Amino acid sequence: MGDSSSLTNTTPTAPSAEEQQWYYYGLPSQPKLVARSSTRPWKHEFDWFPIGKVLDPVGQHVLVDMWNDSTHSNTLRRDIFQALEAVQWTSIDILRIGYQRKSDFTGEEFTHPVTLFISVERGSTPWPQGYAVVKRCLEILQTRGITDVDVDVKESSTFLSFTDNLGLSIAPFDNPGHEGTKGLYLRQKDTGAVLLLTCRHVLFGGNAANETYTYDDSNHRITVIQPGEETFEESKSEVAGRIIDHNIANLEKGNTWIKSEQRRDSEINEEQLALSHLTEKTQPMLAELEDPAARIIGHVIFSPKLGPSTDEATATRVRDWALIQLHPDKHQSCFDELQNLVKLRDECYSSREGEIRARSEYPYKGEDFWLWWSLTTVLLEGLVPEYEIRRRGQEREMSPILVGTRGSQSGPRVGFLNNVMSITREPIDDHYCISEVWCVLAYRQYGVEDRRRPFSCHGDSGACVWGGKSRVVGLLTGGSGNINEDYRALDITYVTSMEWLLEDIKRHGFDVELL
Repeated sequence: MGDSSSLTNTTPTAPSAEEQQWYYYGLPSQPKLVARSSTRPWKHEFDWFPIGKVLDPVGQHVLVDMWNDSTHSNTLRRDIFQALEAVQWTSIDILRIGYQRKSDFTGEEFTHPVTLFISVERGSTPWPQGYAVVKRCLEILQTRGITDVDVDVKESSTFLSFTDNLGLSIAPFDNPGHEGTKGLYLRQKDTGAVLLLTCRHVLFGGNAANETYTYDDSNHRITVIQPGEETFEESKSEVAGRIIDHNIANLEKGNTWIKSEQRRDSEINEEQLALSHLTEKTQPMLAELEDPAARIIGHVIFSPKLGPSTDEATATRVRDWALIQLHPDKHQSCFDELQNLVKLRDECYSSREGEIRARSEYPYKGEDFWLWWSLTTVLLEGLVPEYEIRRRGQEREMSPILVGTRGSQSGPRVGFLNNVMSITREPIDDHYCISEVWCVLAYRQYGVEDRRRPFSCHGDSGACVWGGKSRVVGLLTGGSGNINEDYRALDITYVTSMEWLLEDIKRHGFDVELL
């Protein structure tokens, strides 16, 4: 339960510099605290080790349905937006927060109250201004009978995080260093054309004119390569012997199963010979791919301008998508055999282990499916409808939806979909655009610090996020975190609903379905 109910009867005190820096210790980006409604005195919690904070999905709470109402009759959102007019806010997230574990010294069990988080630009909001926002938001909640929710203002920025399988690196040919992630294959119903869906901001850099792009003979052709430049350079240094070099290192250490020095030397020679043959085989291929033109997989055929949707009946969502026409001669599989397949390769063990750990956080009784239904591949089929996300966690026995992704930079990740929508605010052209998104938290890494790892990182934009039974949830579009070099990480990942995306794509004249 929150402890903010008596805020109006207390004398406010600005947090110390130490509290500002360390209040969110445990979160991946360790954001800076500006102001909070909780009247509980802050101190470093520790026993044998420091005890940090952790974010959790909300689950059952009266606030969920009130906040998730996407119609313009939602007065709660309207009033909160008005309370934030004087600050440079970037996002609103409603989550639980508390210490990661109980103290071994005192045995104290820490609560995880529901908290309304207001993120603001770094250095933009002094404490008096932040405290005024906290106080006003708390009043808005309390007038609606909500007295067990805290309000925090913190410094965090929102980010547009940048084979034939999904989850791999792509980039525009004209800017190969601007990488994102391959999202989802779609089929155009009337023509049968196979298209690739990803985020617009992956393919159109910040200097590009923000206008609707439609490919025709008179328009500049925006071609797409796979992989991007940085990923390709990393591949060159890894592909020719990453696993074999590891085996050689083990052999040179004299593993216990190798009893004979002569046998050990023989094994090393065989490994080195195999590495030599592999290098001879891969070098011509890598040399050919040095030219970005050899890595072209298709070209953009349509992308609406980056901006708010125009559906007047519901809250706005940012249009941030692009359709890529694939070139048949650039794919290993013919289009009739192409599937929305995510391959995990040597990462399968870590992804499976991550799901096991995630499942230990919440009871998943009666759910006998796994995100990683095979040790090597995930075949994506069907959609998770938004109504299912909204009701999830509202019933007492229901756990948050378990989700997975594979970003081109972070690899496979497992996490939980929060059942309360987040709101982002970002500058587009000459105004700020407010948008609904779904929020994802990664699983907790049980151990000394019991932290959540980031669900995504920079370069994962465009990746597909899926839930149980391999159904697609949405497209990863960005996150909230810190750009400080000391804690450059995302605490929260944002996802745009695939159900909404397909409807919006259809509104623009492309009637598509999942491949």
